[in-house]
Amino acid sequence: MKKLIPVITDRLSVKPNNEKDLWNSEWTISLLDEPDTTVGILRLLKSKVPGEVSISIELDPEFRNHGYGTELFYGMAMFALGPGRMKELFASCKNENRICKRALENAKYIFRENKDGMDHYSVRKDKAAWTGLYVCIGFLGGLILGILISNLVAGMVIGLLAGFLIGRFLDSRENR
Repeated sequence: MKKLIPVITDRLSVKPNNEKDLWNSEWTISLLDEPDTTVGILRLLKSKVPGEVSISIELDPEFRNHGYGTELFYGMAMFALGPGRMKELFASCKNENRICKRALENAKYIFRENKDGMDHYSVRKDKAAWTGLYVCIGFLGGLILGILISNLVAGMVIGLLAGFLIGRFLDSRENR
């Protein structure tokens, strides 16, 4: 995982202060073209629920309203939801904080609820699509098998069943 760190976005570099515990640490945000210029702090906090982590961003005042929030929320979602990592990333902001809400929505986070004056958003890992692919491959394989054994129905059933089972197996492995 070390080769994925620091997380690089279009204009920013985000590096954890503690590489041994990525999911419960502060990360330093700096400008990509000026590495010594710190833009703010990003915090990740792993939930008690496996596969879930919360994100919060605190930008220095002079770096607000430049699109960095959207860039960070999106970039960290791509990092956190990568293969073998988290399943869902959460973020919250005050209901009246229109800028933060816009940054989250532009980064494709979905509004989940408003509770105690806070808007709660999250973004989830996409479901894998191996089953559909392998059912199609199974269909073609079954057609060929059916022609070879002179029984199209039996070949199609065997091909579709094999494709479905292979796809389900690959989906279950990827969605862990």
